[in-house]
Amino acid sequence: MQDRPRWPMVVGTVGIVVAIVLLIDTVDDVMTLRWTAEDWRMIFAPNVADLIARSMPPVAWRVFAAAAQTGLAVLLIVGSIGLRRHRPVGVSLCRLWSWLAIVWVVVQMARGALWLRQLGGEVPVLGAVSSQAYALMGVALAVAILLAFPVFLLVWLSKAAVRAEYQAWAG
Repeated sequence: MQDRPRWPMVVGTVGIVVAIVLLIDTVDDVMTLRWTAEDWRMIFAPNVADLIARSMPPVAWRVFAAAAQTGLAVLLIVGSIGLRRHRPVGVSLCRLWSWLAIVWVVVQMARGALWLRQLGGEVPVLGAVSSQAYALMGVALAVAILLAFPVFLLVWLSKAAVRAEYQAWAG
């Protein structure tokens, strides 16, 4: 009897962990939907709390973002379980998730850039060239981290040996 490769279990498990992290992040976002400046003052200095309360995206956008992120997390969980069970649908769902996640990162980064542009005049440190360089490095790092797993999945699932393996799985 030929041993089955371990990658479906490993990649599927990593996908489930990533999806759970996405869900936890979404819960945090939903918990703060109706927070006011007073609520933010429990965590931050009053001037920072006021800035956060004033600059938050509209509730409708935050609800949409939470729903989108939840949908992406569920899609990744289902696809990852499919990988672990050696089901071709798991590969299709993980590919779909990867492309949607990449699009979602681009949308979120564009939204974040608009947000920072709006805040530029309110936060003095955002005006300094050195601070902008650090912010740009932070954004680049965040994008790299957010894109790491979707890009990995697309590359991994396109490898000839991996493709040959999952094409042999029974539907």
